[in-house]
Amino acid sequence: AQVLADPRDVLGLLGRAGTDSSAPPATEPAALTDDERTVWRALAEPAPDLDTLTDRTGLPPRRCAAAFTALELRDLVATELSGEMRRCS
Repeated sequence: AQVLADPRDVLGLLGRAGTDSSAPPATEPAALTDDERTVWRALAEPAPDLDTLTDRTGLPPRRCAAAFTALELRDLVATELSGEMRRCS
């Protein structure tokens, strides 16, 4: 059983995450650290998990996770119930 707290959770479970009419922002947010910028750019396409995101960025896992968390706290990225990591709209 999984908690569905948001309509995007349902879409994520159906494999339709990101198919709504509001596309993630294409412009890079201001005031990002170097690691945050690297993670943001790597999420031009959603990543299925942290290992994939770490491979894309070339950052050590701890730094990649820290940068993703910092972006998540600013509501710039999110993790779906499926584990997919993506930019927020």
